[in-house]
Amino acid sequence: MALLEYDIQYDDKTKTSTVTCRVVKVDKGDRIRFKSNDSNTGIEYVGGSLFGAPTAPQPDKVFKIGKKSAEFDVTKSLAAGEKLRFKCGEVVSVSVPTSAVKSRVAAAGYGTVDVSATPSEPLKLRAWKGGGATPNGR
Repeated sequence: MALLEYDIQYDDKTKTSTVTCRVVKVDKGDRIRFKSNDSNTGIEYVGGSLFGAPTAPQPDKVFKIGKKSAEFDVTKSLAAGEKLRFKCGEVVSVSVPTSAVKSRVAAAGYGTVDVSATPSEPLKLRAWKGGGATPNGR
């Protein structure tokens, strides 16, 4: 199971405390979900991923999370010293506009084609400053 650490910092001057939580360790069988305040948010793990399912974020591929992703099963354990970094950013589609596809198909003399069945190219990420890492997000 994941190891969470609560860091309690007391300020003598203000007589208040601040508590922060971080994930120190992630184990197989844990579940991870991503959230954002932007519906076009995506991530891209660099060099590796914690997940085995093909529907989960994969290494070096853009994964759109939107405002909230599904929960993904962790298949790789990571201790505090081990980190898998991911980039965060805006998901940008690089597929050819439907009108351009129709124009090319018509010019080639193929008649009409269902362009919704045409596979699109992979998503791209317009990275924001910062990013994250698993397990501790830094």
